[in-house]
Amino acid sequence: MFTGSIPVYILNMAIYVLLQFLQSLAGPFFPSEIVAASATFRGMDLASIVMLGTIGITAGDWVNFTIAKRIRTTVLQRSKWRLVRRLEGWCRRRGILVLIIISVLPIGLSDMVSYFAGLGNLRARVFITLTLLGTVARLLLVSLFLTFLIV
Repeated sequence: MFTGSIPVYILNMAIYVLLQFLQSLAGPFFPSEIVAASATFRGMDLASIVMLGTIGITAGDWVNFTIAKRIRTTVLQRSKWRLVRRLEGWCRRRGILVLIIISVLPIGLSDMVSYFAGLGNLRARVFITLTLLGTVARLLLVSLFLTFLIV
């Protein structure tokens, strides 16, 4: 429970959204679970952690997805690496299933999946929907687990 003034509370929420956005761009080097854990330990309520974290993470993942979509043709056309071609084919066949599973699991790889999803033929609307659902579930799991540890 936050006990500070309203402007400080709003500033804390804005910083939390910004941190979740930036961590999405950093990929697995700075997992979203760390930011959610710090917000839990600082006393932010569960609804704010999930709602605001989802906004920040989804916005960052959207940027990653868009970057991958824009460079997709260049990378795939110029690439002579069999690994890149295999990865692109794998993303086309199993992209949705992998996105769902990795988005829900708190393992720190969900941000990297947005890059790989952009390489495939996944539509933006499907990507955003799956990312939103997976992020809500993941942040809920992490926050509830940490709340029970604290209490």
